[in-house]
Amino acid sequence: MKLKKLKISLSLISTLSTFGFILSACKKPQADNMNYINELKNQLKELLDSETKELAKYNKSKYEEIRQALSQVYDKAKEASHRNDYYVLYGAKQELESAIKLAKTQKEKLDKNNDSSNQSNNDNEVIGNDNEQNNSESDLNDSTDQNDNSNHSELNNNGSNQNNNKVDNSNNDSDTTIGIIKPETDSTNSNNIESDSTDNNQNQPNNHIETKPGPNDQTLTNEEINNYYATHSELKRFSLANQTKTYSKNSDYLQSNFNRSISLIWNFDDGSVTAGTLWLLDYHKQSNAKYKLFFATNYHVALELFGTNDYSFNAQPNRTKKVKDVFIGVADDWRNKHSKFKYKKLRKEQFPKTLFLGHNFMDDKVASLFNNKRYYTEFSVIEFDYDTEKFAEPYITAKEYAALSKSDQKVVSQAAKREKEDNKLIKQHIDKAITELDISINKFKDGSHNMQLNSLPYATMDYGSVNLYINNYLTRSNDDNKVFNQPNTINKIIKNDADIKKFFADTKLNAKPLTDYFIGFPYEINKPNPSLVHYNVSSNLLSSNDKIIDNLSNNVFVTQDVNNGYAIASHGAMFNNEPKGLFYGLTYSMLSDNSIIGGMSGSLVTNEDNLPIGLLFASDGKIPFLGDDNTYKNVNNALMVGFSLNVPFWSSKINNYVEPYNIIDGTNKARYPHQTNSYRQTLHKVYGNDYKTALFK
Repeated sequence: MKLKKLKISLSLISTLSTFGFILSACKKPQADNMNYINELKNQLKELLDSETKELAKYNKSKYEEIRQALSQVYDKAKEASHRNDYYVLYGAKQELESAIKLAKTQKEKLDKNNDSSNQSNNDNEVIGNDNEQNNSESDLNDSTDQNDNSNHSELNNNGSNQNNNKVDNSNNDSDTTIGIIKPETDSTNSNNIESDSTDNNQNQPNNHIETKPGPNDQTLTNEEINNYYATHSELKRFSLANQTKTYSKNSDYLQSNFNRSISLIWNFDDGSVTAGTLWLLDYHKQSNAKYKLFFATNYHVALELFGTNDYSFNAQPNRTKKVKDVFIGVADDWRNKHSKFKYKKLRKEQFPKTLFLGHNFMDDKVASLFNNKRYYTEFSVIEFDYDTEKFAEPYITAKEYAALSKSDQKVVSQAAKREKEDNKLIKQHIDKAITELDISINKFKDGSHNMQLNSLPYATMDYGSVNLYINNYLTRSNDDNKVFNQPNTINKIIKNDADIKKFFADTKLNAKPLTDYFIGFPYEINKPNPSLVHYNVSSNLLSSNDKIIDNLSNNVFVTQDVNNGYAIASHGAMFNNEPKGLFYGLTYSMLSDNSIIGGMSGSLVTNEDNLPIGLLFASDGKIPFLGDDNTYKNVNNALMVGFSLNVPFWSSKINNYVEPYNIIDGTNKARYPHQTNSYRQTLHKVYGNDYKTALFK
């Protein structure tokens, strides 16, 4: 059974349509929740029915470890098949599909190694005294292969050439490996075949020989593991940090996000309209009254903001329509369902423009894996010149006003008075955004909070990397996925220490946020008061912080690696009228009590520490979820992207690694060796290396 790739459909705003991403999974939940659960059960049953046939492939003694590992996954899937939980069933199906593919790959590799042993023995009989020379050549070849994969040697622990271990990618359009960094080199998982080297097998006959493990490969008891760490204090031990909440009420988190966010709406000369939610990422203070503001939003939002004043590297000359009007909007009270929106129409010289588009930000190695097609992540930065002394002025200038007739002046004067009052409220909101950003910068400046690699006030460590590491190297040890295994030999402990230091350093890690918050501005042009404020918290839980959705105590936050390399937008995401871009990296699924509507794209997502962790970019409609009272509830499934990827993972779509990056600041070449552009690097390109902002002083 193959897992169908996820697709996203994008509807741009027009008089009858709404702007925003809508994700359509392989099959949407049906009206009857149990019908959908039963369908998943049937899919899992089809996989379970293959057990006898699959295990029979590994009956030989040399495949015993592969057979045992696969059998364990089958047993777990059998237990899960009796559950009536969407995520348990879906996860079991994914895990079993991956395990079947992994077993096949390991068998092929083991057979290949044995074939090499036989060939080596035959050569020894013919060559005789030249054996030593041949062995030297073999060692040299192995060394060359290892160097080809030097960037990932700690994770792979494998001396094989990457090109000899490729996953069959002939069905990439409909088949994606789930949750595996690279199946054939996952040697740190105690359930898998150890494949550190083929050198020791070069002179052995082609039969299975039981070898006694060396002292550093012998399994340790928990007491011995603890004692080893105690006597080797320099070794790092993987652990997850405790999580604490910054605020006592959900509404405080939403208020903080709201303070930093604005709605940007613009229309074109062909009558179409687009909109998105922006939030203040950074700023440059030019004087007491003048600022350069840098707002973050989604790639697919910023892509639509183009014009003659674009930077040359962002120019889209093949886009024929032209931006006509641009509006900045805010609500006067996000908690009030009848809240009114205030809009300021910008003059052309005030139009914001895109500074950084989050596409093609890696080197030629990555570009070649995407066949040199445009690839992207859902992050971009829009810049806006903000003059605190002139912002509240009405749209019409004094010179234009003087040229009007007396009767027109009277009408315009009344409108300008109301406009000026609205502009003052919007100005106050922007001033508050600057203050809110300053508070965040000051709070996180020591870089000691969970998910911080440095002092930037953003999650520079990503949850996906933590989950990939746990799932593929430590492995989970029970069905609820809350407990993971620790390395249980000295060699594994030493390797675990090297991995942690390389990828995580001293970062306090979490596998998911305790809670997540977002707030955005939907826009539907055919509504009388088109823009409202939507957020992910149940209205009756605004004064609480123990949960954000009624009857759901455990926050659901799922790492998805299945979208990498796919054109996940059914339309849109097309720079300069090129073919659709291909998505790069990880996405995350999270739940919301309220619907996700067009115009919310780009909304800031924060965690329990009020640390920004990503941007909302899509919706997967509604999904059935088992609540605390053991009944199902349809909950909105929202999708977000993070700011970084720190652990490379294997993608069957590109048949290679997805390389690490930090889309805000990719200047650390030791950590992000293949990244060539980011928001900070674009700042340097445009304004010079000495340009100082609130983030980069």
